[in-house]
Amino acid sequence: MRVRQYAICAVAAVLIWVTMGRTRPHVVSNAPGLAGTFNALGGIQAAAAAAAPKLGLQVMHEPTITAAQIDAVLAQYHSPAVGQGQVIYDLGKANGIDPAICLAFFIHESSAGSNPAWAGWKSDGGTTHNIGNIVCTAGYQCYGRFRDYISWQMGIADWYTLIKDLYVGEWKRTTVEEIIPKYAPAADNNDELAYINSVKQMVQSWQKGQ
Repeated sequence: MRVRQYAICAVAAVLIWVTMGRTRPHVVSNAPGLAGTFNALGGIQAAAAAAAPKLGLQVMHEPTITAAQIDAVLAQYHSPAVGQGQVIYDLGKANGIDPAICLAFFIHESSAGSNPAWAGWKSDGGTTHNIGNIVCTAGYQCYGRFRDYISWQMGIADWYTLIKDLYVGEWKRTTVEEIIPKYAPAADNNDELAYINSVKQMVQSWQKGQ
């Protein structure tokens, strides 16, 4: 009788073990150098980590600066774009990009258009209205190596479109730290880290009202 009881217990134990094994899904790892499986919980944790917000200065953000502040900064730099603060603000808000980022790029690229050495200055005294020194590509009117716009509004609008559609939308570069190495690479004699720090410092100072 006891032998029969032991046999029944043994069978029950095997069934429980098999059932538990089936309820613990495993995922095969394709990582180089890793063979076998890992518990599905690890996959969930990895997915959560991938979905976590990226560290860095996000460009897709509500405005952290006002139109009046933008105009005040442009005036400080004696920019030929003085008076375009509302345009920079409105187009930034419409595209979901913090206009402070746009202003910081403009300043770093050309001291907001006031640098005498800026490639955007034309021989007749006019400018290309190219706030980001966007390189010429097919389908655009150009002046030298860079795109040439008929107005500040068009130049500002194109910069926002470039960042939103290409850098963020297509290339998934959502932070200043990710965008600048592609926008102004070291291969083109740019100091990527200095550019990143310059933009971040300006944006942070304006956020503090400085």
